[in-house]
Amino acid sequence: MGPDDALKLAHWVEGLFAEVSPQQAEFLANQFAPFDAAIVEEEVTRFRRQFDTLNIANLLRRITDRQQQRTIKPNRSEEKDDIDRAWKQVDTKLDRLSDTELAARKRAIIDRRPDLAPFLRRSDPRTSAVLRSLLAAD
Repeated sequence: MGPDDALKLAHWVEGLFAEVSPQQAEFLANQFAPFDAAIVEEEVTRFRRQFDTLNIANLLRRITDRQQQRTIKPNRSEEKDDIDRAWKQVDTKLDRLSDTELAARKRAIIDRRPDLAPFLRRSDPRTSAVLRSLLAAD
């Protein structure tokens, strides 16, 4: 939001809560600026319904949480879909290999990384996610 919108919202908050000083309103205007105006309005309205006095830290935390909820959820879904697609490609690639080929690749990984040998020696390439990821990166 722009500085004018932030200032307008800060003055609106000042009108809703009698104890807000002009300095606090100016502080709020600076704090509101990075947020979406609709989120700030929504959270201030919700906050006013719940509380008679203003707790600036609590209000700003609620606005921040709401902004993060709105921006993070779509990204998580897309990221999860990308990860699922990548794992499906790995699974498809590794499922085509015979047991002999998988064993040879596992042996090559253990030869390159002997520190992993105790952990990987008993791992089955068909079921171990760690080993499958190492085989896919190979």
